Amino acid sequence: RIMSYNILNPNWGGNAIDLGRDKNVANILLYYMPDVVGLQETYSGWHSALKKYLVDTGMYAFACQKNNAKSYNMTTFMYNTQTVKLVEEYVIDLDKNSDIRVFSVAIFEKLSDGKRFIVTNTHPAPTGQAENYARNFADMMRISTEQMEKYKDIPVIQTGDFNTKEQSSMYKNYLAATNLKDAGMDAPVDCRIEDAKRTGEDFAKAKEELGDLAKTEEDIMSYICFPVQAKKYLEDRKAKEENIATYVIEEC
Repeated sequence: RIMSYNILNPNWGGNAIDLGRDKNVANILLYYMPDVVGLQETYSGWHSALKKYLVDTGMYAFACQKNNAKSYNMTTFMYNTQTVKLVEEYVIDLDKNSDIRVFSVAIFEKLSDGKRFIVTNTHPAPTGQAENYARNFADMMRISTEQMEKYKDIPVIQTGDFNTKEQSSMYKNYLAATNLKDAGMDAPVDCRIEDAKRTGEDFAKAKEELGDLAKTEEDIMSYICFPVQAKKYLEDRKAKEENIATYVIEEC
């Protein structure tokens, strides 16, 4: 079971860890229990926070935790030490000495049968940085082709935030050139909320329960999947937006 998860650098969207998202992220990983998860935007604070919840408990370990600049790799992996072992790991720069524009590679071996597989993780520049975006994709295409040639007898699974739409010409060309398939389009549906819940009684009930906490359909679907964690996150988000501070005054 492989997972890809952009957990958000708090420097770009408020201090997510202070809002309790570190525990929510850990709970999501423990709920789905992926053998390997490719994490994006995993700044140093996330490494420390997830270590507390997942590594120190003996369930998970990091792979490709440091980049070539010897700082924390923001495009890293965590793997389930109960199901797989790490065989090899390395990081290829898309931008020199970058902590985020990299192509991380990890080779794992299943403890159940000894079979090996490769997981990669990447996060190219956004489309708004057109020159960097095109260059990163060209490098990713070259690196992917080289990896598949080098490890032709081992399955390769790519994770990442590709900063592009599924139907974009850049992404389609990438899939065609590397002979990869998008699991979101081709994999059997598993552990997903069926479409009926987007319009049925569950959706209407969740929407009513959340009230003004829910701003998008994704907020409601998150609440349906993870009611406790999602509601706390949405309440914290609302409090931050309204700049509400809670004080306890004790009488001396």
